[in-house]
Amino acid sequence: MHNPGFFLLFLRQSRLRAILLPPALTLFLAACGAPGDADVQPRTSGTGDASAAPAASSGGGAATAVVEANAFAAVPVANAALAPAASGGASNPAAFDTYLPLPDGQVATPDHPVQWQGLQVSLQVEGLPSEVSGEQEIVGNHAEIRHRSQVTTAAGAGVLLEVDRTPPAAEKTSNTRKEWWVVVYRPTWAYALVVTGSGNPDAIRSQVIGLAKRWHVPG
Repeated sequence: MHNPGFFLLFLRQSRLRAILLPPALTLFLAACGAPGDADVQPRTSGTGDASAAPAASSGGGAATAVVEANAFAAVPVANAALAPAASGGASNPAAFDTYLPLPDGQVATPDHPVQWQGLQVSLQVEGLPSEVSGEQEIVGNHAEIRHRSQVTTAAGAGVLLEVDRTPPAAEKTSNTRKEWWVVVYRPTWAYALVVTGSGNPDAIRSQVIGLAKRWHVPG
């Protein structure tokens, strides 16, 4: 007859092997470098499907992704200076290098209009107008060019536009505003000296021509 004690010892050892064998086998395979689920890469099907592409490794792939992301992010920064601003002006800092020193010491710039002798004096930088709309595109909506003449400025030849501007309907007024525009063209931009005010039109016109001879325009 079989020894009952031996049978119980054998049964206990079998159960112990069943408990210890799977973890031990796993550690052994890991030590031997057996591939895990995370390292197994799916095979491509040959159809070009992006979901079938091999997964990037946790080392070089991450570095490559960072380099590619930084290179892509630098593109809009490099081109930002070449794009026109949403307001119709220029986002290139060099294009804004225009200013007008007034006789009283004030300096008008595109970002800083000034009041001088009851007149508002401002500078604008605009994209070149199309051949169809021409200077009407520069002065904008609700504006009628009443007179156009050639003038000489400190920046070279320019055009003097005498404009009547009607306020939009939302302002609920019919008062027409007088404006004097001196426009100087460059290959990329149109520069405008804009004077607005009330008073003797001939006197204001003479003042505008005098200011144009103090005006600095790049290029």
